[in-house]
Amino acid sequence: MEQTHEQNNISPQNTNNNKFGNWLKTSITARLAMVGFLTLILLIPLFFIQSLIDERSRRQEDVVQEINDKWGNEVLLYGPMLKIPYKIFTEKTLTNQDTKKTFTETIESIGYAYFFPSDLNILATVDPETKERGIFKTAVYDSQMTLSGSYNLPDFNMGEINPKYILWKKALLFLKSDQRL
Repeated sequence: MEQTHEQNNISPQNTNNNKFGNWLKTSITARLAMVGFLTLILLIPLFFIQSLIDERSRRQEDVVQEINDKWGNEVLLYGPMLKIPYKIFTEKTLTNQDTKKTFTETIESIGYAYFFPSDLNILATVDPETKERGIFKTAVYDSQMTLSGSYNLPDFNMGEINPKYILWKKALLFLKSDQRL
């Protein structure tokens, strides 16, 4: 008995669909194309998330800067330092153009020698505090410091400074801070 396509419920159109479906299932090229297509589709949300991460990162930097503007930035403390002025004498030879005479002029200027303490003790307490702005947080610090130390008699021989030209009455003891902006 001969059966027709209609009797088996198989039409030429179904045969073509089965060939295409069969090709999709068995073809490596088709599978690679589908994986590539799905990868490209899944990259779209990744770009949106990356854009959100970049925006939040910039906003966090702005918030930290805004809080630092109100509380102050990082401060580095140098010292205590002893600043001792001394006289420097330089000689300058001048020639008078009219008389062609040469004479020497002594110029006095002030130089400074800086010394750190030979012994320094620092007692510091730092109180951190968290500041918030929206979803962002940053830490600010308040500190109390006590410094004590001692100096040895400065040795001016290393700088070839004559001890009789040291201006002891104008010596200063100071702390220097370097506030980073």
